[in-house]
Formats: sequence, structure tokens, C-alpha cells
Amino acid sequence: MEPKHPKEVEQHECIDFYDAAHGRPYEWEVKQKKEVIPLRVKARLLVSDSGTLLGACEAGAGIAQILEIGCEHLLKSGRLVELFPGWSDERFPLHAIYPSRLHRAAKVRAFIDFVVDILGAPRIDVRPPQS
Repeated sequence: MEPKHPKEVEQHECIDFYDAAHGRPYEWEVKQKKEVIPLRVKARLLVSDSGTLLGACEAGAGIAQILEIGCEHLLKSGRLVELFPGWSDERFPLHAIYPSRLHRAAKVRAFIDFVVDILGAPRIDVRPPQS
């Protein structure tokens, strides 16, 4: 039976992403505006690769907490189902770090534009300080 509220996920089998750098699974939480709900999930499977996580979820091994980026096609095709669309306020910071020069290399600008287009992010142009 599909959970109707995020807290009900704790009663289902889940697939968790293992943070090898810290030797433990990532903690789960869902956010909606200012409300944050931490979840204590039962992981039937721990993975350290996002492709494996998506494949296991698609195969029906359990519920997974994933970033939408990179799996839009699975959601659109119905191979994955978003359980709580109203609880998707989670965002992650992504930074492009490059040498501080007055004129950026064209390939750096092209790469940043490419990533911004894929993510559908607003364009923010930060210029190095003038000397």
C-alpha cells in the first residue's frame, strides 16, 4: 500500500544510499516550506551508486529518496512514481569554481551554461572583484 504521508515511509521497505566517506547511510528528511520531518527508515538495501539506487527502485525493491535531476525520464514514463510532490522543497547547492580572471575561458562559460540549462537553474553571473 502506497504511503499517503511522508511519516508512513518508516513502515515500508526502503533503499538507502550509503555515504562511504562517513561509513553510514544518509539521513532522510522531507521538507515543505518551514516544516521538516526527519524519517527513520528501514533499509532493505544499501547502495553507494545512484544508478544502482534507481535500478533497484525501478525493479520494486523499495522506496528511495532521490534527486529529481537525472531521473526525469523515469518519472515521465511512469517507471518511477513521486510519492509526495508537495514535499519536494529540498534543494542542493551547486558551485562552479574556476580561476579568478577578468576574462573567463570560453569553454568554462560554455560548461557553466550547459549545466545551468540541464538543471533549469536561474542564470547567475558572478564576476571576480576588480583590482
